[in-house]
Amino acid sequence: MEDNAGSNGHVRVHLTVGDVDIEIESSEASIEKVFDRVAGLIEVLPDSVQRVEGTGQPSSGTSDMQSTGSANTVAVSPAIPGDGLDQKKHRTPSTAKPEYLRKIDLGISPEQMGAFRDFYKEKAPVGQNDQVLTVMSWLSRNLGSPKLIRDQIFTGLRTVDEKIPKRLQSVISNLLQRDYILKDGDGYVMHHTGEDHVEKDLPAKDNGTA
Repeated sequence: MEDNAGSNGHVRVHLTVGDVDIEIESSEASIEKVFDRVAGLIEVLPDSVQRVEGTGQPSSGTSDMQSTGSANTVAVSPAIPGDGLDQKKHRTPSTAKPEYLRKIDLGISPEQMGAFRDFYKEKAPVGQNDQVLTVMSWLSRNLGSPKLIRDQIFTGLRTVDEKIPKRLQSVISNLLQRDYILKDGDGYVMHHTGEDHVEKDLPAKDNGTA
């Protein structure tokens, strides 16, 4: 085994296992991890080399082993630069706090509530964006103020028996990005493009329908 340390903090190691030469190049900090990996590769190395000799190509399924021009020479390099190992990605648990939404009194009569449900059924919105936008469209025209807060939107969805999005704020953000609604202080107002979408594009037409 030959060990050559470079001035740039990298180490190059040359190993000979039987008739097979192995070259390793890695950072000094991760060289021990690479050695552990090589120990596992040596167990399957003869089969891998045999496939290389028979086809002239590196064997599939061993992306970290590459032919260096000689059938009996294998270069082993870290799959992740500076890391030396394929490491599983650890997902960090979400720290986002759950939304707190309240069902409030919308101040509408039983007749208006029935009209609200009929309007929603007529528009038959599909998908959370259209569902929230349809609720906002009716509420903004019937609550006496065009500005709506999240609790009113949440209550509107409950009123028409619609499933509440996991994160209502994310849906509202989508509508803002599409310019269907506008931010207004602590609430939101419909934009004319959003009103046009509800009035002219809903219910969605079937394919082939004029």
